[in-house]
Amino acid sequence: MKRLRFIPSTGSNDPFEYTISAEALLTRGFGMEQYYANLAVDVLPRLGQQRKLRVVRLTEQGKAELAKMSGVTSIAIDELPAVSYVREDNTHHVLVMPFVQELSELKRLVYLDYEQDAERLPGKIRLEITAFGYLTEKGVKEQFSDFSDALGGDSGDTDRLVSKELYSDTIDLDLLSLDAIDIGIAKDGNKARIYMLRADGEIFGDEVVELDMLDVRQLQLRIDLPNQSGLIHTVRLDEGMAVDDVFLTVSINAPDIPREAALVLQEKAAAVHAMAENPSELSALRWYGRRIIYDFIAAQTERERTIGADLDLIAGRTQKPRVIVVTQKAGDTLQTSISLIETGNQIHAGKEEAIRTYNIVSGLYALTLEADVLPGAANGLAEIWSQAPAGTGLVLLDYIGEETCGDLEKIGLPEDLINYFIETSRMILIPENPSQIDGRLRWAWLEIDPDTHELYSVIDTLEKGAFVENTVVDIVKSAAQYAVGAFKGVETAIWSVAVFSLETDDYKEILKSARSLALGLADRFGFNYGPIEGGIGGKPSLSQAVGPVKFSFDGSAGMSQNVLSFTDGYKAGVAYYFSQAD
Repeated sequence: MKRLRFIPSTGSNDPFEYTISAEALLTRGFGMEQYYANLAVDVLPRLGQQRKLRVVRLTEQGKAELAKMSGVTSIAIDELPAVSYVREDNTHHVLVMPFVQELSELKRLVYLDYEQDAERLPGKIRLEITAFGYLTEKGVKEQFSDFSDALGGDSGDTDRLVSKELYSDTIDLDLLSLDAIDIGIAKDGNKARIYMLRADGEIFGDEVVELDMLDVRQLQLRIDLPNQSGLIHTVRLDEGMAVDDVFLTVSINAPDIPREAALVLQEKAAAVHAMAENPSELSALRWYGRRIIYDFIAAQTERERTIGADLDLIAGRTQKPRVIVVTQKAGDTLQTSISLIETGNQIHAGKEEAIRTYNIVSGLYALTLEADVLPGAANGLAEIWSQAPAGTGLVLLDYIGEETCGDLEKIGLPEDLINYFIETSRMILIPENPSQIDGRLRWAWLEIDPDTHELYSVIDTLEKGAFVENTVVDIVKSAAQYAVGAFKGVETAIWSVAVFSLETDDYKEILKSARSLALGLADRFGFNYGPIEGGIGGKPSLSQAVGPVKFSFDGSAGMSQNVLSFTDGYKAGVAYYFSQAD
């Protein structure tokens, strides 16, 4: 346990409240005092020890020692978890976390508070899954009361989007740290319900949607984290696509995968993969989704730790779970997309300028990586922008007013995306024109938090990530295949690309691609740092694809304070970091 890196909590958590499993803690190698305690509580019974939860009070000298241990100077903790136990020789012991020392060895640092009651509490998230669609003629006639109108008013016609909740419950975060969950739709005649595969088994939703009453066109996941509510992932069904043509792999609270753990996971996963002679379509889909997620996490972990060390920051996701969703849709071709719903890191100590630089550089790396972890010719923000029509400029929008809405309509942005822009509090960096990809017009934009300078790439499905179609094979579906499952036949196609590839050999190449994007954007802001290299796979640099940044569509607007702050911070951060990054 003393090999773990300690990061202090904010003091708002109960001493024994935990959000990751012992296995996840050991994998990622760092955690708060509560996680140390959870590990001890798990391990002692295996050693035959009876344990009891205790709480000790922390002195000012003890706080100073924790600051020295962690490198975080501001310690807001007043009490620490401790575990008491009795050995076979009848001696009593109290182990104090995160010191991992006996109470008797910590005089003047902590003292036992006999009046404290301690309870072990798992942190939880709430997951809601809702179907959205249009009432059929039969549905209108029946007027089922459990359909709620998603747009207000009555639901007495067939052109209003209505919703049906299929699942709503809490899930323990430590369970989610063990493995991703898989979500699909089980059909029984005209009725459909959610099924979920989790580390603790299979779960079916209690609620059903009657498909002859509701023509389902969207599935929506809402995730409420302990410190962040309302994370949304929406899956839009294509024309002719059935509700069970969708399969989701959802990773919430997965631990970092440092290089040592990645190598072990790679070896074990390869052995298990090789043993499977006839994998089912379900096994193939689950492995395929995890391969994408874990490849991303391993690469992100490697880069984030390097960036943090370069900038002298203390970082780690102690109370900000990572959330990633891989969506697979069985249309005429297999469509796969990744959405980085929440992947920003948590910074605990460092200079403000360094923190903003970290957010910019790590964000650019993540949005470069999101397309690289998808097999085949995937399209993320950089790829979509590079295919924009010649002469396309970029527009950085700080505020979406009535005039801007009109401009967005003129360039062909759909109404639902305009409404999304109106609701967001982030700045939007968007091309003046869409790109044509596979015969369709596609949009992608960059979202910027004006306070933290965190960056998010978003595509026109409102997924924060990338997509690939025709990933491995066309799925020619017959009536017989529909009868046994929408994804029947996919297992032979995707099993070969579902093997994990967590080696770090390509990390430097991906960094070159991120550097190209970063410097290309700096060039568009009127700041030339130096030669801009093409990315991996011969991707064109950003400066070759799009024109300079404007601050309104007619070019008349100047920079607001938010925009000025970001552009200055962006140029300074890119210049500083890439001048010394390997």
